[in-house]
Amino acid sequence: MFLLSCQIYAQSDQSIKLPTITTTDGETYSDVTVTRINGTEVRFMHSNGVKSIPLSSIQRDAITSVLFEKVGEQAKLTQLEKEKQYQEQLAKEQRAQAEQAAEMEKARALLAENKPLELDLWRKILSGKKTTEVKELIGPPLTVKEVMININPFNRMGDYRKVWIYHAKVLDSDSGTTKSMHVFFESSVGNVVDVRYGE
Repeated sequence: MFLLSCQIYAQSDQSIKLPTITTTDGETYSDVTVTRINGTEVRFMHSNGVKSIPLSSIQRDAITSVLFEKVGEQAKLTQLEKEKQYQEQLAKEQRAQAEQAAEMEKARALLAENKPLELDLWRKILSGKKTTEVKELIGPPLTVKEVMININPFNRMGDYRKVWIYHAKVLDSDSGTTKSMHVFFESSVGNVVDVRYGE
């Protein structure tokens, strides 16, 4: 945190004027203007020229306290910014969870009335579910078979997948008609990897 705050402060292009800076090995520089704090180094002008020294080598005293106070202020600002970003990300995730819960509630209501769902909604509901979970949710399939499909675009040969076929489960929003649904599993007892319209 300390080093990060130094980098941020250095980018502000502000200078700090001090009467002296004394290092931990006893060397003193007079009429100091700190021009840059970059990572672990402090660059400053003094009465005899320009100098860069490690930040850790500056002796903390009443004079240099203003330098470390500025660094500390930037550290607090950095922490506040991180907290703001965390809260924004948390709110985003909570909104996504609320939207998903609303979609699931909508899906359950339609399923309770034995109504078809749109394909995208089926995919959200069934993605990653095991065969037992799918059967519990929408019942046993009309047909079970094994087909070769291309789930992975980098595999041109395709893979054999177990597919459960359901009749009149998908609503085609473009035509307003219902279609059969093919649910593809990773294996016979694996998870759902895709949901497609039936042929």
